[in-house]
Amino acid sequence: MRNDPLQGVYPMRKKIVEVIKYFAPSSAKPVIKKLVGSRYYNILNPNWYRSAVGELWEEIGKLQFDFLVEQGLRPDHYLLDVGCGSLRGGIYFIRYLEPGHYFGIDISERLLDAGKGELKRSNLIHKNPILVRTGNFYFQSLNQEFDFALAQSLFTHLPLNSITRCIVNIEKIIVQGGRFYATFFENPQGKFNL
Repeated sequence: MRNDPLQGVYPMRKKIVEVIKYFAPSSAKPVIKKLVGSRYYNILNPNWYRSAVGELWEEIGKLQFDFLVEQGLRPDHYLLDVGCGSLRGGIYFIRYLEPGHYFGIDISERLLDAGKGELKRSNLIHKNPILVRTGNFYFQSLNQEFDFALAQSLFTHLPLNSITRCIVNIEKIIVQGGRFYATFFENPQGKFNL
């Protein structure tokens, strides 16, 4: 195990960070982030994961939830949240669904860990959500069929081959009559404007 040369100065650094947070204008935060590095930026911004998945964290999460409930999602259904991130929508779904009925996958371990922190703060650990780090879209490894699947703000970050792999594999784990919803940006210029 490596020794951290700053171990003795952690209390002092924490105090300095508090002073910086109080006096530094929000416009200075990108500069501070660059100076201290992303490893320590979490100290300056403990809710970093909320902006990492896009602004309006709570509002977009609630919109996702309201949309799927309007489409027929019931508490006894199984839901696969593809690219669940830090559980922006997941918190609402987990609260609503029966225990063990929410499955969230994401490629980022850091975002999943932040989501686990949200679960603790929301007192939802007892709902036993299944959170899996994966990036290969091999959904069959979850050993579950789903009534609903959602890919919110995921396809906008993926190449076409990955999107195709996701769609092909979703079909294998959706129950008869199940639904898969995904957001995407429209491309009015056609297939040659990638």
